[in-house]
Amino acid sequence: MKKNSIYKQIVPDTNKEHSMSFSQHSLYQSATCLSMYGKKHSVLFQDSTLDFIVSNRHGGISMPPYNSLNIAYHVGDEKVKAAINRSTILRHFYAHKTLLYLNQIHSNHIISIHRHSHTDMFTTNLYAYNTTTKTTCLIDTTILYHQQSHEILLGSADGIICNDRNFIALIMVADCNPILLFCPKKNVFALIHAGRIGMCSLIVTNAINILMQEYNVSPSDILVFVGASIRQCCYEVGYDIASDIIVNFGNKYITQDNMTYKLDMIALLQDELDSMKICEINREILPICTCCDNNYFSYRRDVNTGRFGIFATIL
Repeated sequence: MKKNSIYKQIVPDTNKEHSMSFSQHSLYQSATCLSMYGKKHSVLFQDSTLDFIVSNRHGGISMPPYNSLNIAYHVGDEKVKAAINRSTILRHFYAHKTLLYLNQIHSNHIISIHRHSHTDMFTTNLYAYNTTTKTTCLIDTTILYHQQSHEILLGSADGIICNDRNFIALIMVADCNPILLFCPKKNVFALIHAGRIGMCSLIVTNAINILMQEYNVSPSDILVFVGASIRQCCYEVGYDIASDIIVNFGNKYITQDNMTYKLDMIALLQDELDSMKICEINREILPICTCCDNNYFSYRRDVNTGRFGIFATIL
């Protein structure tokens, strides 16, 4: 897939990453962090009170097949290396903030965060979206303690909603869509892990509903960013999945070449955003296919691989 001119300017040279000395690697890590796509590259977000970056696979310490900036604990990499990779990013961009992350389960479940005033306690509300009744439902509430931890596992879900500047949220991907929703007027954001299953169960609709119900957000005020993900050029699906998509969403999202079927998740996402009244001028979609681009982890391309992520926080 052809990359845009901005992206060409921010990709580092990584040919000798594992043969560097410690001092060379430290300098390389700094250069790699500076090369990550983020707020400063985004016309849509660069003047906002939200900061975000999309990591890539370069500048970390993980060995193949997780080389080298894997940030996931669940893929088979050594946890200590993934933890150091996370801390490298946080130290460079978001020192002194607490990381929030999820056990991602390919659902439409989303956790929202509410800090208790003048305490280290905060409440998490877990929401699901019922595709039959087309309603967002609260299914669990939990009180957690900050305890000065560097990172907090919130639970099993695929989205985080936050308006607390003390936290930085993380969503991990390796082909699925990393999606950011932000309302500048209410200073609240959502980070979403949206693969095929999440998209088909309308996780983005769930997130927008929560923003509307809990934070009084108007859809017309929401800014959207979609990071690198697998695109239609590489997303081949089987006949059963293609048939389900056609039955439930229409045939415009599936292309067929002989007995090969390919799914266009970006088109599916664009139409969902249209249905939720998100203005087209308020959307930015990074034109990068993870399966095509070796600067990113791709489960479809490599199977046994790491994860990159999108990090976001209120300034």
